[in-house]
Amino acid sequence: MTTEGTCQGLAEAVDWVTAVTRRIGGTVLVWVPNDSAVDTCAALREFVDTQRVVAAVAGEAAPEWHRGPVLAVWPSRAELAELADDPRTTALCVAPARNADLVAWAALTDPELLADAVLPPTPPTTNPIVAQALITMSGMLTTPLTLASPSDHRDATAILDILHRAGHGFSADAIYTWALAHGWPALGAGRLAELASSFDTGNPPPLPGGNPFHPGAIELWQARSAEAAHTSIRSGWTSRTEVRDLAGTR
Repeated sequence: MTTEGTCQGLAEAVDWVTAVTRRIGGTVLVWVPNDSAVDTCAALREFVDTQRVVAAVAGEAAPEWHRGPVLAVWPSRAELAELADDPRTTALCVAPARNADLVAWAALTDPELLADAVLPPTPPTTNPIVAQALITMSGMLTTPLTLASPSDHRDATAILDILHRAGHGFSADAIYTWALAHGWPALGAGRLAELASSFDTGNPPPLPGGNPFHPGAIELWQARSAEAAHTSIRSGWTSRTEVRDLAGTR
């Protein structure tokens, strides 16, 4: 991770990926948000023009790239998570536009800091009861966990609705970080964070016909949370079968 939003940071990133590539091999992928980003720093421009690298621009057709280190220039939170998730990525150096976009990634990876780079603030901790609800959610939704289907989106909304009504707050950043750390792909984690944010703003999606789950689920999550705290074993449901008792008319 380099210094926030500076040419010096980009130069440090170029040096880092060059050294890593010499050590582990592969082809460097330079990811940029737009074509003009390469021209903001002479060191980056020279690197792209003179070295054997693959350049990728956000929103454009992906170039052919097989495997190697990635230099991510000013990625958004979602773009960074997708690059980190890519199985072809063997090492990742991030040159952030602003450290706020790196909160979840930095919390999960504890990255090496180059020169004057500083870590972004740690995201808020997920309430243990909220964590148990998210374990339930993860076990009952369709995999991969992307919230792509209307039924999955409804069920996720319903679980967050029970938490919200019971006064167990959650932030989008905390939910996003938890989801990435527990096997959610970047796309699904982002959608879940957006859903969590909608409760913060007072505009959650409607639940036609009411919440399909029993509100007493909150007591079960509380009990599971207490059990996990005393045994150091993660509790919660892990399959759809185990949450049927929570369902009303689905």
